[in-house]
Amino acid sequence: MRNAIERDPNMALYRGWGLPGELVAIYHRYNPHSLGMAHLKCELPYRYPSYPLLDLAEALRQQEDDRSAREQKLRHLMRPGGSYGRYLEADGQWTKAVERACFERDCDPEMLAAWNAEQEIARAAWLAEFVALRARAQGSERKEEPEFHDEQLGLL
Repeated sequence: MRNAIERDPNMALYRGWGLPGELVAIYHRYNPHSLGMAHLKCELPYRYPSYPLLDLAEALRQQEDDRSAREQKLRHLMRPGGSYGRYLEADGQWTKAVERACFERDCDPEMLAAWNAEQEIARAAWLAEFVALRARAQGSERKEEPEFHDEQLGLL
């Protein structure tokens, strides 16, 4: 897989979430549909099955039979209105990831450095806002405990 990526800079590796038996897929770096298919193939609950108890010939035959049905199911999920269609919309996560890859490929290094600095400032602001919101939420969850007085022990 690495050799294929070294030969074609338009290709990239998508890695699963580090589960046992992690799956890796090759996808076209500048195509949101390709990124989406790689994501769905590697992540639960749609990841491709393994056939550890079958002999190799039977596993390959069964995998080939399953592949076209699985591909159709994944494409259906990515259609507009499907469970993952929103990721392919103009402001969707996969579309934005591809736009960023295209921007990084096409812009000059100085512009990329300035853009990355802006992104880091925006990320830091978002993180500070998140921390403040979380602190306020935790503060509102804490309720003052009623005072307790034990007449025999004299404790408050």
